[in-house]
Amino acid sequence: MFRTASIMFMLFAALACTEAPLEQTEAIRGLRTFQVKDQTQSMERRYPSVIQPHNETRLAFEVDGQLQDIKLVEGQAVGLGDVLLKLDPSTFELHVQEAEANVAQSTAAHRNASASFVRQSELWDKRVISRSVFDDAEAAVDTAFAQRQQANKKLDIAKDSLAKTELRAPFAGIITNVDVDSFATVSAGQRTLTLYAENALETSFTVPSSVINFLSVGQVVRVVVSDLTSAEYSGRITELGTRASEISAFPIVVVLDDAPERIKAGMSAEVFIDVALPDSGEGFMIPVTCFAFKKIKQLKADGTGVPVFVYDPSTATVHERKVDVIGIRENGVIVQAGLQAGDLVASAGVSYLRDGQHVQLLDSQLLDTL
Repeated sequence: MFRTASIMFMLFAALACTEAPLEQTEAIRGLRTFQVKDQTQSMERRYPSVIQPHNETRLAFEVDGQLQDIKLVEGQAVGLGDVLLKLDPSTFELHVQEAEANVAQSTAAHRNASASFVRQSELWDKRVISRSVFDDAEAAVDTAFAQRQQANKKLDIAKDSLAKTELRAPFAGIITNVDVDSFATVSAGQRTLTLYAENALETSFTVPSSVINFLSVGQVVRVVVSDLTSAEYSGRITELGTRASEISAFPIVVVLDDAPERIKAGMSAEVFIDVALPDSGEGFMIPVTCFAFKKIKQLKADGTGVPVFVYDPSTATVHERKVDVIGIRENGVIVQAGLQAGDLVASAGVSYLRDGQHVQLLDSQLLDTL
């Protein structure tokens, strides 16, 4: 019995040793790709920003005085020439009345001096009076005339000061801030409120030194307002900074063309600008992530024969391909040779790929875009 059991155990052990080992199957890596687009002489760059008023003015009185009751509210729309705030005009009206009285008095004095001069001239012609009396009459006319002119100028100043007790809107717009209270005393030049033109909006941002020289004043750009379900509008570059506000960051101002009323200051936006490629010609733009990290130095050196991996849908494999790079622009690489429009270039995990490797496109993948 014991002998029979031993023989059976040895038989099963021998059979187990003769079985072929199980083959280890290679795990198929998921692949994310970038689809190469048609060649172009420019690339589109995007810059986040915030919508701001293009014409924003802080208004102040030009004279001192006490405010009357303020009826303005923030967000109120006003028209060109509308009275926004008023000062108590009593003192200024009194100054106008005094100036008018001085004008009347100086006018009468000039009229009397002129009449006296006419009489003295007739007597002088007959040599009835002395030359000194005639000269005194002539001087009196000149003095009276000068005093009349001075009185008229003071009247103009008084009337102008009275008019300045009303603060009027220099353009149609929206009140954003009211910085004073009713019946408060304000000084000339003290800020009282802020007004901005509702339909004149702009956005400002900075671009790197590699981009600033390819832009120009008047260049048309796209502005996408995120707060309005990505509504898109056109704009124009109106200002290009000649001095960096930060290290290698130059300020840009874009004014929106015919901005609709639903766009409000403070909304978030993205500005899309076409930036010309280098003078070396057309090229394809692909993300820098299409290159293995260890090849970045080669990109910056000569850029010739840098490898990428292109997906072959017929065999579900990737194949190494050499490309020539003519420029690097932020997170984009400009490829002049080695790729064609429509190629699917591996854009993630490139360092772990090898030529001929089987891969699987991710089902939920959306093709990367620059």
